[in-house]
Amino acid sequence: MLPVLQASLEQIETKKSEIVHMANLSIQSVSTEASAGNHWSAAQVIEHLVMLEELLLKGHKKVIASEKTLTPGPKGKIFVSVIGFMNRAKLRFGTTPDLKPQGSIDLDTRLKDWYAIRETLTSDIDKIQASNLTAPYTIHPIAGPLDAESTLKLISQHIDYHIRNFPKA
Repeated sequence: MLPVLQASLEQIETKKSEIVHMANLSIQSVSTEASAGNHWSAAQVIEHLVMLEELLLKGHKKVIASEKTLTPGPKGKIFVSVIGFMNRAKLRFGTTPDLKPQGSIDLDTRLKDWYAIRETLTSDIDKIQASNLTAPYTIHPIAGPLDAESTLKLISQHIDYHIRNFPKA
């Protein structure tokens, strides 16, 4: 695996372990149902993180199936940079309706799903050659085509955001 992608995946795994640990601790004292107001439960945060990665893997399948040439442009890099800036500025922001968790969540099942998604992601990322590093990896619904490095950066920043805003027990 390319070192830059390997480093990003390792960073993501560390963050993922941290938020899963937080969720497991929180689940003991917080319901898996939404709390009062617009705040999500720990299980709903995990559900949302899984939903984003599922969306990115679907986007990857679209890239593979695409007959037209896609090029990650500046829009994707700018989107990822803006998300990073918003995180560093500690701004809170919403999500699209299709990424909002609904109802009660089976945390154990979704964690298993997340591990399976991560195995697929890692396997796919492992196949990327240096000559293909800037090729599109996924299609994000807002950012458009993203290369693998931008995709991993987005996942990392997304987990950072939810670690910072994790529901308090």
